[in-house]
Amino acid sequence: MGPKVKGFEIGERVCADNSELCGECFYCRRGELLLCEHFEAHGVTMDGGFAEYCAYPGMILLSTYM
Repeated sequence: MGPKVKGFEIGERVCADNSELCGECFYCRRGELLLCEHFEAHGVTMDGGFAEYCAYPGMILLSTYM
């Protein structure tokens, strides 16, 4: 877990949206996130899904205990 990630503990189970968006392109700035010009998806355009461990940005994680 990176030093800037807050609100989670090491070993805590989490779930994540598999989408990774740039947050800076024309569409992201307009809030039209699924039209992101640099859209990536774990398990689709990049490794993920069936990996034993995956790295995701902390801002797209949710605790499974919510």
